[in-house]
Amino acid sequence: WLFEQQGMQTLWAWTPWPVAMRFAMALGTGKPQAILPDYARINDEPRDVYIMRLTRADWETHRGL
Repeated sequence: WLFEQQGMQTLWAWTPWPVAMRFAMALGTGKPQAILPDYARINDEPRDVYIMRLTRADWETHRGL
């Protein structure tokens, strides 16, 4: 929707959740662009933050378009 309806060319996402990072990778983002060690705190525990990037071209390739 963001690529088709809004005309975006790149989508960036940040997450401290490894499962969300793996979900983004399954959508075609590839490996994280960066990892910020201990950047977030959840329940007073330090967590890495994963920075992901998905381009329109990567999305289309992943989807076979």
